[in-house]
Amino acid sequence: MSDDAFSVNTEGLSEQLPYMQELARSVRAVGTNLQARIGPLEGCWGGDATGQQFFSQYDTPRQQIEGGVDDIGDVLDSTTEGVQTMAVQFDRLEEENVAAVRQMSPRETTGPSAGDDYDGR
Repeated sequence: MSDDAFSVNTEGLSEQLPYMQELARSVRAVGTNLQARIGPLEGCWGGDATGQQFFSQYDTPRQQIEGGVDDIGDVLDSTTEGVQTMAVQFDRLEEENVAAVRQMSPRETTGPSAGDDYDGR
């Protein structure tokens, strides 16, 4: 049998969840601040041909950046939920494994049973 063991520090994982949640909030705050700063600039490029050319090059990347920042927050929230679920499942699996081993373990006896005949007689 191999001496390799696999274990998961579920308590350690759970302790990191608040930091991940805070990171998600921080990323969303960056997005909110970005939108607040960009919002007042809307239309400052004017309606002439040069302004329209600028807008055509500006609008799509702006939307992608704003959406990307929101998506990063969503991914962090989803990762937090996934880690939490994984920790709970590993704990549950460990409990099930312990119960299974206990069921398979021989029961302790106080001595040989009446039917034991070790020398074949």
